[in-house]
Amino acid sequence: MKMKTKIFLSVCIVLFIVLLIVFFCKKKDEPQARLEVFLKEIGADRMEHGNGTLHEHLMGTFLLLRDMKAEDDICLAGGLHSVYGTSAYKTKTIDTKSTIVRDMFGENVDRYVRIFSTMNRRLLLSENDESVGLQMEDLMAMRQIEIANMMEQMPSSKKIEVLKQRLAAMTTTLQK
Repeated sequence: MKMKTKIFLSVCIVLFIVLLIVFFCKKKDEPQARLEVFLKEIGADRMEHGNGTLHEHLMGTFLLLRDMKAEDDICLAGGLHSVYGTSAYKTKTIDTKSTIVRDMFGENVDRYVRIFSTMNRRLLLSENDESVGLQMEDLMAMRQIEIANMMEQMPSSKKIEVLKQRLAAMTTTLQK
């Protein structure tokens, strides 16, 4: 396929998704509705993840972040955190060369998703901030996403206790 045809098709797909989002987002929380439509368009509702679908996991992560009063960009990045694959979830829903996440949700959201997809997540919750190699703002965003990601996959009875522990640890880190 010629490069011009590929570019044209990509633009058409993005425009189609934008139109779907505009049409379906009028009644729901706008970021949540945009995310939900986008995830269905990329087939996340047909991909397995844990005990459900990738769509369910990503929407659950988004909702946990929103409930924790995270910034919109962090909530959206949490709702997209594994579309480029991660060290634990190898399936790439979107090619890493694609610009669709940036085009649909903004550069900051795309940057967070890309950082999350390539980092050693075990270091995120360590107490040595320098070992992670991120600016403090990015580190805190990654920690919020990872906590919501982990919590979303836990049985409900454990979520409240873990949330309290992680938020206390994050608050301590912010006060340093």
